[in-house]
Formats: sequence, C-alpha cells, structure tokens
Amino acid sequence: MNKKTLQPMETAAGEGRRRHRFVLVHGMCHGAWCWYRVATILRSAGHRVAALDMAACGASPGRADEVGSFEEYSRPLLAALPPGERAVLVGHSYGGQSLALAMQAHPERVAVAVFASAAMPAAGKPMKFVSEQLRLREQASGPGFFKDCVTETAGDDASCRTFLLGPEYMAERLYQLSPPEDLTLATMLVRPTRQFTDDDDATMNGEEVLTAERYGAVSRVYVVAEEDACCSPEFQRRMASWNPGTEVRGLIICPCSPSPGSSQISSWRSPTSMIENLRPKPMCPCSPSPGSSQVSSWRSPTSMIETKTRCSFSYGF
Repeated sequence: MNKKTLQPMETAAGEGRRRHRFVLVHGMCHGAWCWYRVATILRSAGHRVAALDMAACGASPGRADEVGSFEEYSRPLLAALPPGERAVLVGHSYGGQSLALAMQAHPERVAVAVFASAAMPAAGKPMKFVSEQLRLREQASGPGFFKDCVTETAGDDASCRTFLLGPEYMAERLYQLSPPEDLTLATMLVRPTRQFTDDDDATMNGEEVLTAERYGAVSRVYVVAEEDACCSPEFQRRMASWNPGTEVRGLIICPCSPSPGSSQISSWRSPTSMIENLRPKPMCPCSPSPGSSQVSSWRSPTSMIETKTRCSFSYGF
C-alpha cells in the first residue's frame, strides 16, 4: 500500500501521533450500535469516528420497505464524506456494497477502504453480482443454511422483499465466538433489511455503476476472516481477486489468547495500529514485539479493535 494514502489528518502537538477519521458501516440487519467497542477504543486514541446507521437500520427512522433504492439506503454514508477531507472507510459484510458506492461517488475523499469480511463488488459488473454469487454458494450448502432467518414481502403492493436474521442463525454463524451478552444485544436490535438484488434497482443492476477510473482507483484492503461461518475464506479471497491492487490480509484465531470470549470482531494490539497493521509485516501472533503481530481474526461486528492482550483474537459476522 502506498504510504501516502495514510498521511495523518491531525497530529497531536508534540506527540507526532497519527490521527484519522474513521467511518464505520455495519452489515445486514445491524446498525451503528454494533461498532460500540470499536468506536470507543478509536476515540480514546484520539481518532475521530463516525459509526453510521444506513437508511431504516439501527436507530434510523422508517421501515425497510420505505427505502426506495440501494443508493437511498447508502445515503448516510455518502453524506458523511465532506469535501476537503479524506476518511478511512471500514465496512463489514453487506456494508462493503455501500463502501463501493461511496468510493465511486467520492474517490478523492477516501484515504483507504477496509473491507472486513465484506461484500466487495467488481468494477464493470453489476453490484448485485456479489450477492448472486454468494447466494449460489449458500444454496449449494443445502436448504437449512439460513435456519430461522425470515424473508418477507413488504410494502403496499408487496413489491419488495426484506430479510431478517434469526436468533438461531446468529448464534451459530455470526456470534458463535462472541460473549453471550453481545448475542443478546444483537437479537434485540437487529431490524429487517430490504433486499435490492431482486428489484429493478438501477444501482444494483447497472454494469457501469462502478468504474475502474473511480472505484478502482481507491486504495483498498480486504481483511479475510478465516473463521467466518457465513462467508467462506475462499469466497472472500475470490471477491478480492476481482479487484486488482487489493491488499489481502488473513485473520486467524490466536491459540495463545488467555480469554477466548473477551473480544469481538477483531483485536489489534493497539487502536492506533489498525492502519499500520494493514501494511505487510512479519506475522507472529504471540510476539511481544510491537508491530510484529499482524494476524488477527473476528468474533462479531461489535468490536473490531479490542486491545485486551498482546495476542490477536477472533471473528463472527
């Protein structure tokens, strides 16, 4: 990755410490609430953080069937990138689709885009291509893959479909490595999300929505969650391969973690090292040497940068 991408946006006087603006985008059915650990840790390190609710998600008002398009769904992110400023975008799961739209719309406002086990569409292909490919893999896994998740038609004319994660599915595929209280929180707060892939949505269906000249010009990193029980590591790497120049980082469970249930989505040894650790370095998950452990993995979308031990932890949704 070009180091110029990560020039400090702010510098604490006399400290020389890098400070960035992070914009965090949640996955399907989730909201800004799922980043509560990440936002706290980043802010405590002096970074500026915006954890967003996409339209009709989290605390955002309105119903999923009232969101008319994927562009409208992603509008909170598009509005969170002011001119003259460059942000670090982090998207998880379905949030990767919104990241791609923002990269296309405002490439000059994105320092780097981090796809954390996230949907990563390809330039020159419809954005729904990712969902279609993933759906084929899920169907091959058998009819019980989605367990108790619910798909419904909604709206006055029943023209749209919404999807809601079920508690059994979340327990076994998304939060299986997380503390039980985080699963409880998620089951209370998830909301139905509109599925735009089956609609005549111009953003999802257009072949020229994402271009190599704009979307493809933004520096991006794909963080592969090796323990993901929803989207296989092989498919995550496949998505990254559709985008030339993508830096790929693999995340694994560190066997030396003294508290397997104490951390969520991911755990870097310090909050400020999230960006530094995206650069290739020797991989030693247990080394006490600062900067020498670059491998990490996820548990759930609620904590991407836990810092409780020197070792890196694990993954979920």
